Amino acid sequence: MGKPKKKLLIADGTEFNRSVLADAVGKEYDILFARDGAETVKYIRSYGTDLSLVLMNAAMPKISGTEVLEMMNGYSRLFRRQFGSCGKGVRAGRD
Repeated sequence: MGKPKKKLLIADGTEFNRSVLADAVGKEYDILFARDGAETVKYIRSYGTDLSLVLMNAAMPKISGTEVLEMMNGYSRLFRRQFGSCGKGVRAGRD
C-alpha cells in the first residue's frame, strides 16, 4: 500500500481552467475543486495545512482570489503565499 496522495485545491471560476490545471498536475495529487472564492475559503478552513498546494485565480466570482488571501492572512500564518498573474493589477510576489 502506497503513501497517501498530497491534497491540491484548484480554485477557478472557469471549468476549462480547472480542467487544464488538473490535467497538468496529473495523478500525483488528490485534487479538490472550488468554483468561486467562497468555496475556496470553505475548503481552506476545512482542510487547513493538509492542503499541500492551492492554485487560485485572482479574479473569481463571489470573493476574489486576492480577497481570499487577505482573509487567510487573519486565519493562519501557516500558509506561505506566492502568486503571480499575467493580467493587469496583480503583482507577482512572495511573503
